Amino acid sequence: MHLSLNPSDTPSAAQVPVDLEVHVPEGDAPSSGFPAILYCPGLRGNPQNLNRCITEYFTNQGFVTGAIRYKEIQPNTPEHAWVRPLDRVHEAVQSVDIMSARDDVDANRVGIYGLSYGGPIAICAASLATNVRAVVSAAGPGNGWRMMRSMRTRAEWSIFIARLEEDRRRQEEGEPPTKVSLLELLPFSDSYQKKLLKFQDELGLSPDDDVDPKYFLETAFYMLNFHPEQAAALLHNIPLLQICGDQDECATHAQIEEISKFASCENKIHWMPGGTDHLDLHVNPGRNKQLALASDWFATHLH
Repeated sequence: MHLSLNPSDTPSAAQVPVDLEVHVPEGDAPSSGFPAILYCPGLRGNPQNLNRCITEYFTNQGFVTGAIRYKEIQPNTPEHAWVRPLDRVHEAVQSVDIMSARDDVDANRVGIYGLSYGGPIAICAASLATNVRAVVSAAGPGNGWRMMRSMRTRAEWSIFIARLEEDRRRQEEGEPPTKVSLLELLPFSDSYQKKLLKFQDELGLSPDDDVDPKYFLETAFYMLNFHPEQAAALLHNIPLLQICGDQDECATHAQIEEISKFASCENKIHWMPGGTDHLDLHVNPGRNKQLALASDWFATHLH
């Protein structure tokens, strides 16, 4: 079944100033400026505990590090009920421009790093920004349709698509849009949810985050029509590293390999072994292992 998306359904994020938090290494900047990394958080925007760990890691490695706070994760705003990946891509491109214009940044040595849903955002932004020199996607899923379809049985998928179409029909008749929880959009497995509860304190998450009905069901259309694999075909001379758990149920082997197949650049997949899943790259020791790999990639390609 083909799902159409009208880009005019939403205003472009490029029309709205971005919220960017920038961290600078200690000491004097080189005459040409520090190399820089833009960090694209995941679907929820990632909790502050996790964002702090990531930005501190890269900053301690000598990179000016900027972290985006997406409009969509800011509470009490009209955008809060949406996940619109292309808007996030526009914010990332704007953020690259802002960081590149800083006096303490070498505009010729800028990379983008994305974690989880920030991974495909990073890939797409790198394909559009004019001066990005390297990109890393850690635990980043691929094609939106494949990601959302892989989490459901055939019967569950048919029900989900029918629900989307019914919601649009009801809106055309003047009824308000349906709101759903994150788990209704992305039905994570029971084992994933149990593991998330185990790490909620370390990550700074609330147990209610995934079950609160705070997203418009219609946001699924934007997610389904997201194609980072097509953006990978436009990377050309921008080296791409994908870091993935070998048992990741969100960023599956098929999605990762499809991006690599499309990529028109030097690209590498690093599979984290030993039954590593999606959450293992968010908490230690997996987090620091994947950050070390990412830092080495940037150090090599932002020389």
